[in-house]
Amino acid sequence: MQIKEWPEGDRPREKFLQKGSYGVTDAELLAIIISKGVKNKTALDLAKEILN
Repeated sequence: MQIKEWPEGDRPREKFLQKGSYGVTDAELLAIIISKGVKNKTALDLAKEILN
């Protein structure tokens, strides 16, 4: 499922805008920078892989 299909409050960018940098995880911040995923992986999936 693509991030844009998630509930608005769960999306990294919207969460960051609502709560600020302390309200999101490192992976969510990196996902915002990455911006787009690849086939079968969201930007958040890629961010988690990079951080692990």
